[in-house]
Amino acid sequence: MRGNDWNDLGNDLSRIIEDAVHGGNFGRLNETIDNTVKRAFRSITGEEFRAGDGWDFDLSGNAGRDGRNQASQTAQAAGTEQTAGNVVPTNRMLFAGGGKRKGGSWGMVAGGCVAIVLGFIFLMIFLAGSAIGLASLGIGFFIAALPLMIGGAVLTVLGAGGLKLSKKFEQHIRSLDGEEYADIRKLSLYCHRSEAAVLKEIRKMLKKGWFVQGHLDRNGKCLMVTNDAYEQYLEAVRNAKLREEETQRKKEEETKRNGGLTEEVRAVLKKGNEYIESIRKSNDAIPGERISEKIYRMELLVKRIFQQTEAHPENAEDLDRLMEYYLPMTIKLLKAYEELDGQPVQGENIVSSKKEIEDTLDTLNVAYARMLDNLFQDTAWDVSSDISVLQTLLAQEGLTDDGFARNKNQ
Repeated sequence: MRGNDWNDLGNDLSRIIEDAVHGGNFGRLNETIDNTVKRAFRSITGEEFRAGDGWDFDLSGNAGRDGRNQASQTAQAAGTEQTAGNVVPTNRMLFAGGGKRKGGSWGMVAGGCVAIVLGFIFLMIFLAGSAIGLASLGIGFFIAALPLMIGGAVLTVLGAGGLKLSKKFEQHIRSLDGEEYADIRKLSLYCHRSEAAVLKEIRKMLKKGWFVQGHLDRNGKCLMVTNDAYEQYLEAVRNAKLREEETQRKKEEETKRNGGLTEEVRAVLKKGNEYIESIRKSNDAIPGERISEKIYRMELLVKRIFQQTEAHPENAEDLDRLMEYYLPMTIKLLKAYEELDGQPVQGENIVSSKKEIEDTLDTLNVAYARMLDNLFQDTAWDVSSDISVLQTLLAQEGLTDDGFARNKNQ
């Protein structure tokens, strides 16, 4: 309708009601209003009036109730709830109604207000008695006033908090938009509150039973509002666990087939053997006796490192730096030395570079020796512990010099 059309209809309705009031005749008021609205609707839109369009003006009590019931049924059929001017998606099987959510809160607010008023009245009685010199007579009112006012304030705050939570609940239902589940992040973006705040209020709503079939996933990241969605989630969790167990079983079988070595450890050992072979080939290609001794020691140290790793596969994770830096750098230096040593004319620069590489090989051999020693550290601790226990037992049995002396003195 255009603005003028609305004004004309409003004027007509005002005139009809005014005539009924002044004349004291309300017998046909409802029928007159109903017919006026229908004519206006038909003349403006060219369409016949349809019941249920929201234009039913039946002022009788029964008709009003019937109209509200019909509107309520229409809202429920559409999956919505009409609350305070808002249309809130709902489903009586999934979400608690407004009465359950707000009834207790309104009761707390009302009770709190009554308590505050009574406390204020008692306080005034006490003050009035004090003013006329009868404070002792009103002391009981004063004693009752403070608990009433404090308790009333607490009830009012709690009730207001419940009503606020109910409003947030309606907001979350709208955010679901008919879906059976939603990420907490999505709900957070919709209502412009932090994910932590939304998760906290969702937990409260679940505890109160407002989401009748509601559940959160184990990580608190997703809200599910139907049992079907939750069952699908549980099924997915079970399937994921089964897949994880199957993967672990296959991994253990593979490890068993490979002599107790995982695929990762086997890859480390394979790469290590390739480095050892490359060191050996460089040694064969370089004729110098002194450099050959350095390379041979290097080969031995590296070989021992990987042998110890094969015996104790848990050490493989400590070889990252060896595999990524030291061995590739060693191979690169040996290749460079091969190239320099193969030159027919050994000039000053070549000799100096070869000397630098030889010194670096000494440094690397020291590093490899320390790495090997570190790999034996746990074994050394175990041996030391065993020796200590053995010495203690021997001493207790009097089988050592110290133990024999003690037993003799006793």
